[in-house]
Amino acid sequence: MTTSSQIDPVLGADERRLLHWLGEQKAARIDQLEAVLECDGQRALRTVAGMCEAGLAEISELLVGEPAWVFATRRGLRLAGSGFKLWRGRPWMLAHVGEINEVRLHIQRMAPESEWICERKLWRERQRGEHLPDGVVVTDGRRVAIEVELHLKSRAQTTAIVDELTSRFDAVVYFCARQTYWRLLRYRLSGQWPTLQVRGLPSEAAQEDRR
Repeated sequence: MTTSSQIDPVLGADERRLLHWLGEQKAARIDQLEAVLECDGQRALRTVAGMCEAGLAEISELLVGEPAWVFATRRGLRLAGSGFKLWRGRPWMLAHVGEINEVRLHIQRMAPESEWICERKLWRERQRGEHLPDGVVVTDGRRVAIEVELHLKSRAQTTAIVDELTSRFDAVVYFCARQTYWRLLRYRLSGQWPTLQVRGLPSEAAQEDRR
């Protein structure tokens, strides 16, 4: 006999949108999902709570002082038809995931007509040995690689990545934390990579605006 808990729910537009986003981005904070839905906090909370009750998502308070994180479940990913596998990263990985989410939201606010291709999609199409950017933005027929750099890599590694990405994409944009910004800016100012652009993190800019 089939119980109500075994019957797959019919996804509403909000649920489907959030599950696709969670599948692509791996996870998101609840405040970021508010931005995805372009709604107030109460609506986002109701939507996520309903998804959790239906077994489509899980919510956890993983980082002290941060809003709760939301993850899609296997059931949610299957019903959304995203084709992505379940992701449960380590807590230390969430800072990077969260900043990539902020960059995606920032770009979509600035250029709503653009298309974001997530790293998980890029992974499916990769050639052996390729470095994968954190995302690719397609706008006006141009493919722009996006990197979110929170920690300094070695100069040799950074140079190799910049060389490769600038050869494969129409442009490369680095969104950098303060400790990585100045090195990448020196790369930009050297003139060796004319299509390289360097920006600060949108989240750090927002913090400065609130002060």
